[in-house]
Amino acid sequence: MLIIISSCAEKSSQTSEQRQRPDNVPVNAFWQGGVDGGQWYQCKKSLKNFQYHCVIYDEVTGDINYQRDMEFYVNVNNGSKIIPLRDYLQKQQLSAEDVNFFDGDLVNLSASLLLKPVKDNQ
Repeated sequence: MLIIISSCAEKSSQTSEQRQRPDNVPVNAFWQGGVDGGQWYQCKKSLKNFQYHCVIYDEVTGDINYQRDMEFYVNVNNGSKIIPLRDYLQKQQLSAEDVNFFDGDLVNLSASLLLKPVKDNQ
């Protein structure tokens, strides 16, 4: 399972405050979803660099749907390659596949961030 930080799907205009929070969902969890529904997320920084512990709750019942330590990865080349963020940050030079455009102020990179489950042996 991957948790994508940004998505092309149509997002709901409702915020966590506007959603009916089940009693068993922590107050610091946030709701994220689309017009057809969503889930409650609680992702807290881990003691290890580039990792978060994520708990994902059912939007209606508040039951835990998923719970795992997750590590930041970078989605590059329009999704054709996924590499750990720590490796991406070690690059000595960016290439054409890394850059989308310059808007006069910022260089827009083609990479997007996602969270991927940490392997059990890490």
